[in-house]
Amino acid sequence: MNDAAAVFEGRPTGVVREAMQHRFVFEVTRVWKGKVGPRVEIVTASDSAACGRGYAMGSTYIVYAYRSRDGGLADGLCTRTRERDHALEDLSALGPGVEPQRDDAVDPGEPTHEPPRIDAPGDDTAPPPSTPSRRGCAVENAHTLPDGALLLLVGAGIAIRRRRIVRSPPRSHS
Repeated sequence: MNDAAAVFEGRPTGVVREAMQHRFVFEVTRVWKGKVGPRVEIVTASDSAACGRGYAMGSTYIVYAYRSRDGGLADGLCTRTRERDHALEDLSALGPGVEPQRDDAVDPGEPTHEPPRIDAPGDDTAPPPSTPSRRGCAVENAHTLPDGALLLLVGAGIAIRRRRIVRSPPRSHS
C-alpha cells in the first residue's frame, strides 16, 4: 500500500484496447488511498509479457494502482491487485475504507479521463481506420478476431477435413 498511488475496490465496466495498452474503466465502491472518484480509468500493458494485467468484466478487484508517466493511474502484474475473493488478508489489513469522492470533489490538479464512448446498437457508423503500422497495414474495422484466432480456425478446418478423408470408406470404381 505504501508504494501505491491509489488503493480501491472496484469492478471493470468497460475496456478500450489499443495497440500497446488497454484502458479499463472501473466503477469504484470504496477507497483506502488516493483521490479516487466513483469511476476511474486504469491503464495496463496489452500483453502479459510486458506485465499487462487482464480483468474479468463484472468481477470485483482490490486494485493497487501506481502513477503512469502521463500522471494517470496504471496497474500491472507486479502489483498486489487481486480479485476481492482472493484478497481476504488485504481486506482485513486495509480496514473498512471510505466511499469514493464525488466527481466535483476530485482535486482539480488530478488528471481526469473521460470514459470511453459507446455508441448505441444499430448505429451504422464504423470506427475510423487506424494509422498504418510499421509494416504499412492499417486496420479498416477495429472489430476483428484476436491475434491467432484466424490461424486457429484454419488449422481446425484442415484437421476436420483430414479426419473426414481418413474416416471415409474407399470408393469403388465400377
